[in-house]
Amino acid sequence: MLYEEVDPTIDHLSPDNKLIFATGPLTGTAAISGARYMVVTKSPLFWCIACSNSGGNFGPELKFAGYDLVILEDKSPMPVYIVLANDVVEIKPARHLWGKSTVEIDRIIRSDVDGAKVANIGPAGKKLVKMACIVHGGRSAGRSGTG
Repeated sequence: MLYEEVDPTIDHLSPDNKLIFATGPLTGTAAISGARYMVVTKSPLFWCIACSNSGGNFGPELKFAGYDLVILEDKSPMPVYIVLANDVVEIKPARHLWGKSTVEIDRIIRSDVDGAKVANIGPAGKKLVKMACIVHGGRSAGRSGTG
């Protein structure tokens, strides 16, 4: 999908780049590796397709909420976070999360959204560090700088 939708010559920070969270057909099952999900985007490190994966409960919960994949595109004029709860998608302000660690962000969002599974970036991602990771529940998706 990234290959088809993103011009290979764009900058990785361009609003035309996309960030894709994708589950697999066995995500959320008892199959070996059934707890994994992928993060795909244009790599800030290598200027090619970055494909990072991680385990934990984020991928299965994304699948249980009814999503095989989520494509984030464009650029928000302010910090936001997205809540996916079955058929409800909300974009909420996140200025209060800016500068916080991934552990703090996880705790704050989970206290605001009952039962939330959180994937977030910390100070490194917010400062555009090219090897930043997306962190969730003590795990991370960071190969090729997806954060």
